[in-house]
Amino acid sequence: MANKKSMSLEEALQVILAAESDNPFRQMLQWMVQQALEHEMSEHLGARSYERSDKRLGVLRHFS
Repeated sequence: MANKKSMSLEEALQVILAAESDNPFRQMLQWMVQQALEHEMSEHLGARSYERSDKRLGVLRHFS
């Protein structure tokens, strides 16, 4: 039985990101990261993209 070399997550991501842009794994990774970032931003703002709420008025507030 052949030994399979284990690869760290960081190494696997580097391989995927170094691949050509039409690589399905790269496209899937880009989509997953984009979805995660959009979810984080929605949670932080308390509303989804283009949605307004009492907390999200589209106004920047600076705190001292």
